[in-house]
Amino acid sequence: MHRGNLHGIVAALTIFFVNIGASASDRAGISDYAKVQFNTTASCVPFVRKYQSVCGGEYSADSGSGYDLRARSNSCQQLAPGSGPTVEKGQIIAVYLNQLMISDFLERAEIFGRKRGEIAVVARIAEQDATTDFDFSSAGVNRGRVVYFSSGVQPRQTLNFSQMPIYGPVEYKGKPLLLEFHILELDIKEGTELAGLLTAVANLGQTAYPPASPILKVLEQVGGGLLATNKNDTQFKYHATLLPKEGQAASPSTALLEYGNYAFVRMPPEGEAEGGASSTHRWNRWWFNQKNGRIYGGDEVSSTCSSPINDRTFMTLQIVKANAEASLDSANTFAKLSERLTEESKASLAEKIAIVDELKKDVVLEKNYRDAKKLIEFAIAQRWPNGLIAKEVVLDDLTQKALNDLAASVEASIGLNANGKVGSYSEFQTQNLVQAFSRLASKSYLVKTFNADDLKKNIGTLTPASVAAGAVPASP
Repeated sequence: MHRGNLHGIVAALTIFFVNIGASASDRAGISDYAKVQFNTTASCVPFVRKYQSVCGGEYSADSGSGYDLRARSNSCQQLAPGSGPTVEKGQIIAVYLNQLMISDFLERAEIFGRKRGEIAVVARIAEQDATTDFDFSSAGVNRGRVVYFSSGVQPRQTLNFSQMPIYGPVEYKGKPLLLEFHILELDIKEGTELAGLLTAVANLGQTAYPPASPILKVLEQVGGGLLATNKNDTQFKYHATLLPKEGQAASPSTALLEYGNYAFVRMPPEGEAEGGASSTHRWNRWWFNQKNGRIYGGDEVSSTCSSPINDRTFMTLQIVKANAEASLDSANTFAKLSERLTEESKASLAEKIAIVDELKKDVVLEKNYRDAKKLIEFAIAQRWPNGLIAKEVVLDDLTQKALNDLAASVEASIGLNANGKVGSYSEFQTQNLVQAFSRLASKSYLVKTFNADDLKKNIGTLTPASVAAGAVPASP
């Protein structure tokens, strides 16, 4: 794990049940998570354990009964550079909550003999710094913004949403991704002003905002206030860290941050009435249906995903690669401008104009950086149209020229930054762009020795592996 000053990303998700007449209790149970093996051909696929890669293929020495052998083959061998599951620094990522199944909850108000609950989903997202980390105190759940609210939920019901955004799109900074999950039951009544407020802020919370947007702070304060003012019954809680591949030892026993599907399941404590006495997670017999994001039963060999799991509370989420961050909006720009003008309130008119001009320059530079990343990602997709290394094609002349110009600008910026001057791209931006060039050229470039001419030579030819496989140039 990266040590020292971490500036990673914290994504905290709180899911709570709103009901009538409950006393606070802790029924968190025994929870765990697993990843879903990468597969583009089958819809019903097995799980891999949390310290494995979504590609599978590790621990080839395992054999016989007692081992989960469904993911022994590496399903990512034929993927082209830039198409693999590893989340890399500088890429744009987004996290979506796919499905959430409610198995049961404590006694609540019943309508015609059936339990009913009001459910809200609260998510908090923040860059990790010296003051932002896991919070295991009772105040740890008092954070986040409301992104979902519904009334009339029954036990063993899948909540009425699909692929709901809870984080991003945002540029990944290359640090650990921390996840906090809580499922709570709150004691408020349906039809009150508070219930109406939940619905209103949920509609706002589902919108993708820029990471620095002022509205996020407001929504987080509202969500935290709603949680802080209620007595909660804890149904589920879990903390997890997903680590960047960069800097890790060559070992598969690390919870790497990867693109793909993740499943979190609550098992009852030993002896709890719900579901019998077993508290063991049956990952070796559970299967994931990629068509609907839900968990199904089966055996250790196969499943048709025809027997859905509905006697366990579970949630599934997906981490995906996005094309672009949420754009800087007028509210963002105005907030920055107001802050700087306040600090420089005694400045002359000419100085204030200079501040505004500098702000405009910052926005233009950030746009140029995003455009540069889009160009490289476009070129990677063009070079390997199907994401397979055996299907490589030669880039067209126009794309190659644009890449050559960008590489020259990046090389010049590296030199200027090294001498304390300002280039077209910052030091952080050049690091990310050089990493992206490495994926495009199938070669590991270092920032200090990056050479635009070498990149030009590498992207103008096919890789040996693809030549052997019969790759062809791109059509004009």
